[in-house]
Amino acid sequence: MRWARDRGSGTVLMVGVIAVVLCVLGGGLALVSAVQASMRASTAADMAALAGESALLKGGVDPCAAAARVASAGGATLRTCIPTGDSVTVDVTVVTGATARLGLGAATARSRAGYSAGIPRSTATVP
Repeated sequence: MRWARDRGSGTVLMVGVIAVVLCVLGGGLALVSAVQASMRASTAADMAALAGESALLKGGVDPCAAAARVASAGGATLRTCIPTGDSVTVDVTVVTGATARLGLGAATARSRAGYSAGIPRSTATVP
């Protein structure tokens, strides 16, 4: 008689286990999506800052326009571009479809390319 009362309890248990597994899987996918967007933003910011710095050193080319083109090619949107002296600082934003659907917002990154204020130009070397 005892077994008759427990009939169907295995099904309820398995439904609960499957629900927990699906929740953990969804959280993991959201985390991976956010990390990917962050890495894309960081890479796009670095490349945009380097493009802006290159345009600044060449002269005759707007460094912010060059940075915007490179950021756009990297899947990012240029938010700010500040050319100061021998350096360029940029902020970019990346919104992926997955992060937008999950409500995680945009990934942002800031990067600066140029000479450091503490290092004279004549002593800067590239290994």
